[in-house]
Amino acid sequence: LQGASPFLLNADLTYKSAGKIPYRLTLAYNMFGERLYAAGIQGLGDQYEQGVQTLDFLASSEITERIKVGFKLRNLLNPTYTVTQQNNDVAYTVNEYKKGIRGSISVNISLN
Repeated sequence: LQGASPFLLNADLTYKSAGKIPYRLTLAYNMFGERLYAAGIQGLGDQYEQGVQTLDFLASSEITERIKVGFKLRNLLNPTYTVTQQNNDVAYTVNEYKKGIRGSISVNISLN
Protein backbone atom coordinates (compact mmCIF):
# COMPACT_ATOMS: atom_id res chain seq x y z
CA LEU A 1 0.00 0.00 0.00
CA GLN A 2 1.63 3.24 -1.11
CA GLY A 3 2.28 5.69 1.75
CA ALA A 4 1.51 3.19 4.52
CA SER A 5 4.12 2.62 7.23
CA PRO A 6 4.58 -0.61 9.15
CA PHE A 7 4.49 1.53 12.30
CA LEU A 8 3.57 5.03 13.44
CA LEU A 9 4.34 6.58 16.81
CA ASN A 10 2.80 9.76 18.21
CA ALA A 11 3.39 11.14 21.69
CA ASP A 12 2.88 14.49 23.33
CA LEU A 13 3.67 16.21 26.58
CA THR A 14 1.27 18.99 27.56
CA TYR A 15 1.29 21.49 30.42
CA LYS A 16 -1.89 23.42 31.21
CA SER A 17 -1.80 26.39 33.55
CA ALA A 18 -4.68 27.51 35.69
CA GLY A 19 -4.58 31.17 36.46
CA LYS A 20 -5.86 34.56 35.50
CA ILE A 21 -4.68 34.00 31.91
CA PRO A 22 -4.65 30.22 31.28
CA TYR A 23 -2.25 28.80 28.73
CA ARG A 24 -1.24 25.45 27.28
CA LEU A 25 2.24 24.33 26.16
CA THR A 26 2.69 21.14 24.12
CA LEU A 27 5.63 19.20 22.70
CA ALA A 28 4.44 16.71 20.08
CA TYR A 29 6.70 13.92 18.78
CA ASN A 30 5.95 11.86 15.66
CA MET A 31 7.81 9.02 13.99
CA PHE A 32 6.94 6.76 11.07
CA GLY A 33 8.72 3.80 9.53
CA GLU A 34 9.86 3.23 5.97
CA ARG A 35 6.96 3.44 3.50
CA LEU A 36 6.41 2.73 -0.17
CA TYR A 37 6.85 5.93 -2.16
CA ALA A 38 6.43 4.58 -5.72
CA ALA A 39 6.21 1.16 -7.30
CA GLY A 40 9.10 0.21 -9.57
CA ILE A 41 8.63 -0.12 -13.33
CA GLN A 42 10.56 -1.59 -16.25
CA GLY A 43 12.75 -3.78 -14.06
CA LEU A 44 13.57 -1.06 -11.53
CA GLY A 45 12.87 -1.73 -7.86
CA ASP A 46 10.33 0.02 -5.67
CA GLN A 47 11.12 3.43 -4.17
CA TYR A 48 10.83 3.84 -0.40
CA GLU A 49 10.68 6.94 1.76
CA GLN A 50 12.84 6.29 4.80
CA GLY A 51 11.29 6.86 8.24
CA VAL A 52 11.75 10.19 10.00
CA GLN A 53 11.12 11.76 13.40
CA THR A 54 9.54 15.18 13.91
CA LEU A 55 9.04 17.42 16.93
CA ASP A 56 6.57 20.31 17.20
CA PHE A 57 6.05 22.97 19.88
CA LEU A 58 2.61 24.51 20.34
CA ALA A 59 1.49 27.23 22.73
CA SER A 60 -1.95 28.75 23.15
CA SER A 61 -3.70 31.06 25.55
CA GLU A 62 -7.16 32.44 26.09
CA ILE A 63 -6.47 36.09 26.93
CA THR A 64 -10.18 36.83 27.38
CA GLU A 65 -13.38 34.97 26.51
CA ARG A 66 -13.22 36.59 23.07
CA ILE A 67 -9.48 36.67 22.36
CA LYS A 68 -7.32 33.58 21.87
CA VAL A 69 -3.70 33.53 20.72
CA GLY A 70 -1.51 30.71 19.49
CA PHE A 71 2.07 30.05 18.53
CA LYS A 72 3.42 27.01 16.66
CA LEU A 73 6.90 25.85 15.73
CA ARG A 74 6.76 22.81 13.47
CA ASN A 75 9.47 20.33 12.47
CA LEU A 76 12.05 21.42 15.07
CA LEU A 77 14.32 18.44 14.34
CA ASN A 78 14.30 19.30 10.60
CA PRO A 79 15.14 15.75 9.50
CA THR A 80 16.38 14.82 6.07
CA TYR A 81 13.72 13.04 4.03
CA THR A 82 15.33 10.34 1.89
CA VAL A 83 13.81 8.32 -0.96
CA THR A 84 15.73 5.19 -1.93
CA GLN A 85 15.28 2.64 -4.71
CA GLN A 86 16.23 -1.06 -4.58
CA ASN A 87 18.10 -2.38 -7.64
CA ASN A 88 19.94 -5.71 -7.56
CA ASP A 89 20.08 -5.83 -3.73
CA VAL A 90 21.59 -2.32 -3.58
CA ALA A 91 19.68 0.72 -2.31
CA TYR A 92 20.34 3.93 -4.25
CA THR A 93 19.34 7.37 -3.03
CA VAL A 94 16.85 8.89 -5.48
CA ASN A 95 16.02 12.11 -3.59
CA GLU A 96 16.95 13.88 -0.35
CA TYR A 97 15.38 17.05 1.00
CA LYS A 98 14.53 18.97 4.15
CA LYS A 99 11.18 20.63 4.78
CA GLY A 100 12.63 23.26 7.11
CA ILE A 101 11.36 24.60 10.42
CA ARG A 102 8.07 26.47 10.13
CA GLY A 103 6.43 28.85 12.57
CA SER A 104 3.11 30.61 12.87
CA ILE A 105 1.29 32.99 15.18
CA SER A 106 -2.50 33.21 15.34
CA VAL A 107 -4.99 35.58 16.93
CA ASN A 108 -8.67 34.66 17.07
CA ILE A 109 -11.25 37.27 18.02
CA SER A 110 -14.87 36.26 18.57
CA LEU A 111 -17.36 39.03 17.83
CA ASN A 112 -20.39 37.23 19.31
